[in-house]
Amino acid sequence: MKNTDIRKVQKAGKSTITVSLPKDWITSKGLQPGDRILMHQPSDGTLVISTEVDKKKKITKKIFLISENDKEQHIIRKMVGAYLNGYTVLEIKTDKKELMNARRAIRKFTQMVVGSEIIEESGNRIILNDLSNPMELPQKKCIKRMHFMVDSMHKDAMMAFLNENKLIAEDVMDRDRDVDKLYWMVVKQFNMIQTDRSIAEKLGTEPHESAELLIVARALEKVGDHAERIAKKVFENDIPMNEKYLSDISGYHKEALKFLQSAVTSLFLKDIDTANAVIDAVYEKEKGCELLSKALQHSPNKDTTHKVSVLESVKSLLEYSAEVAKMTINLTVREIECENKKE
Repeated sequence: MKNTDIRKVQKAGKSTITVSLPKDWITSKGLQPGDRILMHQPSDGTLVISTEVDKKKKITKKIFLISENDKEQHIIRKMVGAYLNGYTVLEIKTDKKELMNARRAIRKFTQMVVGSEIIEESGNRIILNDLSNPMELPQKKCIKRMHFMVDSMHKDAMMAFLNENKLIAEDVMDRDRDVDKLYWMVVKQFNMIQTDRSIAEKLGTEPHESAELLIVARALEKVGDHAERIAKKVFENDIPMNEKYLSDISGYHKEALKFLQSAVTSLFLKDIDTANAVIDAVYEKEKGCELLSKALQHSPNKDTTHKVSVLESVKSLLEYSAEVAKMTINLTVREIECENKKE
C-alpha cells in the first residue's frame, strides 16, 4: 500500500516496548528530541499519531479567479466543494470590477450552507469566512433535525396537493433549502473525520458509523426533495382535481411517513427488530402502490399524470424508509461485533 511502512516492535530495557517513527515524518513535522507527540486510540483499534501543532485550529484558504465566462452554477459548485473539504476562508477574485454572475453565485452559496458569511468586499474581490462550529451540530443531531423537517414538509406538501393550496406549497419549497444545509454539514463532518479520525470521538461517533450516517442523511435529503416535488405539482396542475384515488394516495403517504419515523427511531435506539419490521412492511406497501399506479394509468381523468407523479414520490419515500432501516441493522450488527471483540 502507498505510504505504508512496516516496523518491528522492539524491547528496550526490562519492560519497555518501543517502535521507531519514520524519519521523513519526523522531518516534515520539524520534531526534535524532547518534543511531545499525541496518540489517539479510536474505537476501531487503530492508533493515530499527531503533533501538538497539528491540533491547533488551522485556517485554510481557497482562492478562485472568476471570469465573465464562468457560469453561475459552476461557481457555486466550486465553492461548495471547497466548503465540504474544510476550507474556512474563500476568496473570490474577478478579472473585472463588477461581475454579476459571481455576486449572484456567492449570495446563493451563503444561503445553501451553514455559517458562511461575507467578511470583506471590494469591487473585484469578496472574502467569505466559515463561522460554523461543526462540534455544536454533530451528524446525529443534524439527522434528527433533518427528519423533523422533512416529516413536516411532507405533511404540508400533501395538504397543499389535496387542497390545491399554492401558499403552503411555496412554503414547502422554501424549506427544502434548510434540509440541504444540514446535509452539507453532515458531508463536511464526514470529510473532516477522514482527515483527522480523532474528530469522530468529539462528534460522538466513529469513522465507520460516520459513513453510515452520511448515507442516512443522503436518504433524508432525497426525502426532502420529494416533498418539494409534490409541492410543485400544485403549480403544474391547471385543472380542478378529481377526488378519485386521492384518498388512496394520501393513505399510502401517511403510512410511508410512519415507516420513516420508525426507521429513524430504530436508528437511534439501535433496534434491529423494528428496522426489520419496517423493511418487511415497506415491501408489502410497495406492492399496493404498484397496483394503484396501474389503476391510475388506466384512469380517464385529466389529472392522472399529476397523481401518478405524486404516487412515485410516495414510493420513493417508502424506499428511503427501508434504506434508513437497513443502515440501522448495519450499524447495530457492527456495534455488537465490536463489543464481542472487546470481551
